[in-house]
Amino acid sequence: MYAVTEVFPDVADGSLSHVTHLEGCLPSQFTHIKPCDWVPAILAAVPALTCLAFNIAAADFRSKPPYLGGDADTLPDILRLVLERRTVQRVVLHLPRDHISNWPMFKATLSRFNDSRIYVWRDERIIDIWEGDVERVAEEDAWAARDVWTEAGPWDQ
Repeated sequence: MYAVTEVFPDVADGSLSHVTHLEGCLPSQFTHIKPCDWVPAILAAVPALTCLAFNIAAADFRSKPPYLGGDADTLPDILRLVLERRTVQRVVLHLPRDHISNWPMFKATLSRFNDSRIYVWRDERIIDIWEGDVERVAEEDAWAARDVWTEAGPWDQ
């Protein structure tokens, strides 16, 4: 199990107890970090967590299918571990345009879960992390009062 200082190294002790919303990326396949290690550590570190989002924009050319952000093979385990926590009200996947073509794969994974707390934002924008688009898009979203919480809808729509 990871220590809180490994998961959130730059956060002061006690400050995580009030965090309700958290957004992050899936670890790359090649980090060899298993969800059964990091998901419980995050959930333990943020006891007030109600909403969790995963940005799948960070493409990894080594992943299967190629260029998918993070390790999609671990997504069922991640979702299972997060959804076991009854206080979690929403889990969001943010899929940029490059990954919308992988929607059938995501839909097959999500269909394993009969859970209305799963939401998806199928973002039509091209987000190239190598070109600094993540920062540009984040700035655009901030000015437009847009984020994963306002844009995502139930995954089965």
